[in-house]
Amino acid sequence: MTNKTLPGRIASLVLAFSFLLAAGGCGAGPGPVAQVAVPRVDAMPDSPPQFRMKDWKELALAFDAFAYAPGNLGIPEPFAGWDRNRRNFDEDLYGLLAYLGDNRSIEAGQHEAITTMAALVSATLVGIDKSDQDGLDYVSMVRNYYNKANGETVFLDMTNTVTGHSFWYEIFPNILFFMLYDLYPDTPGFEALARSVADSWYEAARVMCDGGKTPNFGYNSFRFSDRTPVSDRWMENDAGAGIAWLLYMAHVRFGDEKYLEAARWGLDFTQGLQENPFYEVLLPYGVTTAARMNAEQGTDYNLDRLLRWCFEMDGMAQRPITVTVGQWGDFAVDGLMAFFSDGKEYAFYMDTVNLMAALAPMVRYDQRYARAIGKWLLHASNNARLFFVDEIPAGNQNCMDVLEWNPGYTVPYEGLRSEWAGVKPMAMGDPRSLGWGQTNFAVYSGAFTGFLGGLVQRTDVERILRIDLDRLDFFRDASYPTWLCYNPYDETRTITLSLAEGKRSVYDTVSRRFLVRNTAGTARIPIPAGQAVVLVDTPADGVRSLDGTILTVDGIAVDYHAVDPAE
Repeated sequence: MTNKTLPGRIASLVLAFSFLLAAGGCGAGPGPVAQVAVPRVDAMPDSPPQFRMKDWKELALAFDAFAYAPGNLGIPEPFAGWDRNRRNFDEDLYGLLAYLGDNRSIEAGQHEAITTMAALVSATLVGIDKSDQDGLDYVSMVRNYYNKANGETVFLDMTNTVTGHSFWYEIFPNILFFMLYDLYPDTPGFEALARSVADSWYEAARVMCDGGKTPNFGYNSFRFSDRTPVSDRWMENDAGAGIAWLLYMAHVRFGDEKYLEAARWGLDFTQGLQENPFYEVLLPYGVTTAARMNAEQGTDYNLDRLLRWCFEMDGMAQRPITVTVGQWGDFAVDGLMAFFSDGKEYAFYMDTVNLMAALAPMVRYDQRYARAIGKWLLHASNNARLFFVDEIPAGNQNCMDVLEWNPGYTVPYEGLRSEWAGVKPMAMGDPRSLGWGQTNFAVYSGAFTGFLGGLVQRTDVERILRIDLDRLDFFRDASYPTWLCYNPYDETRTITLSLAEGKRSVYDTVSRRFLVRNTAGTARIPIPAGQAVVLVDTPADGVRSLDGTILTVDGIAVDYHAVDPAE
């Protein structure tokens, strides 16, 4: 990415010197980074009309205590327990069913990897070591979701199932496994499994893309048993985005160029689509991967278009998905991820939290979206409370008769309908109506609460959040603590930021300057009205340098766009 010619090097040195002078408070320096609007977010008010933020970390801790309590005391039937079939590895597996009162069986292997592995990632993100909890290693156990006995050689949603049905159920468990691998890299066998998963999906991508000649993920699945793409139902075109995330993580971890090549196939295909490919959970992982590859690999993916597809249903190829705006009845619902069903919006807790967790890290790699993402995250993390029993009136939920299944109200409703039988909105779900279970309390949804708990923290100024841009940025290079803060007020507000130990200097990637220099303990950070900052907590005595557009401190990237190359 660096100009290697002598004139280029001289220009780079001059640019670096002028930038560092500006960073120290002298000279004009580069200007603030222009913010890119996301129209759907612009349609939301600057601040939530009804602010009542849950403590997501405490709720995630409570969910873990409930889900991993011996015997799940206090509920009519267990939703979690031991699968002792040992189908793929000689180890018992503690699994979670998808719902409270789920009609399926743990002993029969009908627990789900998406639920179980998400619960482990969630707990880890809020500080629980799931590799040694009450003397048990719950992390190692998930190897049994790697379907090797039947020859599939990838992680799937159950311990004995097959590919060939739906991409998101077949790719997403592998994404969750890679998250666990990053969080617990020393787990015996995980490295070999990660390589196997990456090789399997690389081969699938190679087949679908004709060896890279024609990137194409326009199918609904890939059947590993005979190495055949499947398009017998709907299309799940965002598979390219999910595979791009998975294989770019493999490239970062293992260094194999073939993984990087296939990640590019996934993003090239996604960017080349004329219709919005969003199907369920995979597209936002591709958006963040595109932002990261633009920063780290020098690619030039169109983030505006990809990000807009995550929020708006215009041009959607399959089923209409949108991020909600406005009110349903008396409740502001801005920021939730919803599908359309019978002409009404139907928001889902898991999809909402997954969208937040997948997109937040992109701001570290491209601060042009700091204001849009910061504003949306404020609304979404505030309004996600509406899926919980204690946050919505009894008349707006349909499982008040079975509250004994949900002591502590740690498990959310699966969904929130904009209207149901004249009631706006209605917290509910599919199990009761479709016969999957006796309640609409979704364990698979609650399993993701720790993603919010690890992402969102409150500051000493009400309604200004501190969004951790590192916590969900998996397999990242070394980094300094990086936070996104959005100010919803119509005047400048100043927050107190706790700093790492020693003397520190705080850099803002949006204004492209150091806001605080050579301080310790805490820093007072002013945030302009209606704007966002991306704060990087760096060592005060660190050596700063500029390589092209990348500002580093002691060799660690702080800002990938510290200068505008067009200037």
